[in-house]
Amino acid sequence: MFNKSFLEDEVRLGFYIPATIKQAWAAQLEVLKVVDDICRECNIRYFADWGTFLGAIRHHGYIPWDDDMDIVMIRDDYDRFLEEAPKYFPDGYSIHTFRNEEEFREFHAVVVNTPSARFDKEHFDRFHGFNYLCGIDIFVLDYIYSNEGDEDKRDQEALYLISLADSILEDDLPEETIDSNLKRVKEITGVSLSSSLSKKELWIALYELADKKCAEVSSEQSDVLTQMVPWGLKKILHYRFSKYDYFNFIRVPFENTTIPVPFSYDTILSKHYGNYMRINKAGGAHDYPFFEKQKTDLEEILGKKISEYSFDEIFLSKKQENNESFKHLLIEALSQLSSISLISEDDICSAQELAIDIGTMIENVKGDDHPSLQYINTFCENLYHLYNRSLNDVSLVKSSFDDMSSFINNELIKKKVAVFLPCKADFWDSFDDLYLSLSDNPDYEVYVVPLPYYYKEYDGTLSDEQYDINSYPEDIPLCPYEDFPLEFIHPDIVFIQNPYDEFNAVTSIHPDFYSSKIKQYTDNLVYIPWFKTCEISEDDFRSYKNMQYYVTVPGVINSDLVLVETEQERKMYIKKLEEWSSSKYNWDSKIKLFNNESIKNLGFSFSHKTNPTTKKSIIYYIGAGQALENADTFIKKIETNLTLFKENEDKLNLTLVIDHLLDDSIKKYKPETLSSYRNLVSTFAQNNNIRFLYDNEPLDLLLSCDAYYGDASFLACEYSCKHKPVMIQSYASK
Repeated sequence: MFNKSFLEDEVRLGFYIPATIKQAWAAQLEVLKVVDDICRECNIRYFADWGTFLGAIRHHGYIPWDDDMDIVMIRDDYDRFLEEAPKYFPDGYSIHTFRNEEEFREFHAVVVNTPSARFDKEHFDRFHGFNYLCGIDIFVLDYIYSNEGDEDKRDQEALYLISLADSILEDDLPEETIDSNLKRVKEITGVSLSSSLSKKELWIALYELADKKCAEVSSEQSDVLTQMVPWGLKKILHYRFSKYDYFNFIRVPFENTTIPVPFSYDTILSKHYGNYMRINKAGGAHDYPFFEKQKTDLEEILGKKISEYSFDEIFLSKKQENNESFKHLLIEALSQLSSISLISEDDICSAQELAIDIGTMIENVKGDDHPSLQYINTFCENLYHLYNRSLNDVSLVKSSFDDMSSFINNELIKKKVAVFLPCKADFWDSFDDLYLSLSDNPDYEVYVVPLPYYYKEYDGTLSDEQYDINSYPEDIPLCPYEDFPLEFIHPDIVFIQNPYDEFNAVTSIHPDFYSSKIKQYTDNLVYIPWFKTCEISEDDFRSYKNMQYYVTVPGVINSDLVLVETEQERKMYIKKLEEWSSSKYNWDSKIKLFNNESIKNLGFSFSHKTNPTTKKSIIYYIGAGQALENADTFIKKIETNLTLFKENEDKLNLTLVIDHLLDDSIKKYKPETLSSYRNLVSTFAQNNNIRFLYDNEPLDLLLSCDAYYGDASFLACEYSCKHKPVMIQSYASK
């Protein structure tokens, strides 16, 4: 089961992942569950591969800028899976190979969840709102000849068969040349192919023969595995691996599940990528996102864009003045009251009624304990006494009116109103500095109005209200959104952090608080993103592309001011908006740096909060894979490091974080070290100066230290992205 929060937009390692990509991930994870269940049932081994393999180890899930899923099987398991899996597939599932898929010209298989895009409710619910075809690539590992001469011959023959097949399919060969080549095919493979076959049939038959060539070496003949197409045939040596690296596996966390990886994952990944913990956002071997072409093809058929926000100059128009706002009505009422002569009894009654109306209005907005009500009560009492002739001095009435008018003018009319509309308690940090500055400013009255958000159903209706008003810091006074008359108060400034309005694939805030509505109720609508990304350039294609999900959206267009963190980010916002809108509008005037100069233009100043500390904190991480691969030195290494930390506990606060799969992994694969490991952990866990955590604790807790030391892990990447010191421990003997 998926928690719906998984589908929400998210920033990982400074990379913005939109809800549409999260839906694609969720759909792929459903396919993975089917594949995993079949493999368990049929005793078929498989392993995470390529980006999925790297993501499982480095991120405990997808690489943030990746959107597909890859697994790999050794040839015998691969062939059995192709044969057995269709017997277990749910409705709609199938396997694509070169044998059965028209445009598929690869030597691996893809398990897909549907033949084509579907927009029915059953598919929506089953695959978390992802309407398009998605699947898992299954690559195959074959053995290579131990004799390089034999391997060269096999590679050349396989390459020849593939080249011939492609030339025939692309109509590059005359008939007589095809005939002579088919004779050579028989010499190589012992298989006769008739030239009377269609070109497509010949292509499939030749690919089948090439595939058999790749698979012709048995496990008894070789200790080395590779993915033959293309790496084996091209003799890329760093894609050759010992078969013993794939003998055993451990399951590691991957998003909401686990996935098998080779026992010797560090050896394999190091051979693949070198320093595989180093972040590299270079794109993969496919378009991003993978479903973009499906979406484009569908839009061509429909003749329109699918649920996409489009620009209109009218969105930039100024708001109309609100003549029915709280302040406007107060000004008007006081003006009327000041013009009443108080000569006749009717004048006194009119003044009394108007003063009561003012008091009722203030009470409805500010509550029945607002100090202005005391001034109003005094004024009304004097009017009453004047009416009953018990007070003959009109100057006392006028004096009490002046006091009341002055107080209301200073405290309710002249004082500016700022309203913060956070959409999640977790996002409050983006507002906190501004809130603290405004709260200390005597010229401002500040409201914090947490907004609820909802998940979208198949028909676009909103359900499952998420309202975390009780999760905000206790020292912040909060106003429930149902009780806050935003339109009537008409604040001077409204700060928002949700820019999507109705144009998010998964969630929506309450429609009454869409930016398209709020801009009518305030003089200044200011958007501050709830997230921070890494610096983005045009060359960072995937990051730049995903800006469409948070830049070309209503909240940015409807706001009077958008505050971003860096000059580079500001430039990218402006460039994205110019490309999208084709407008001559001066976006530079709207997109500004989040600094004191921009804030001063709003009428106040602010400063960032700081949390000084004298004692540094460090996280020490112990992972499962390294413990198993270095079992002979593991215990001694950990004991030495923990002792060193203990000796320096007056200088450092230590947080010991352990892979939550470590205990079970040692128990299964290295049981002889289990007792020593448990005793070691137990000894140091009792030290009150060491904070003890597992790596499946909340991420903000795990990232609270000043520096990272330990095994390569997803946490090391997170610390590196936050520009905190990272050191990976080595098990090599000195």
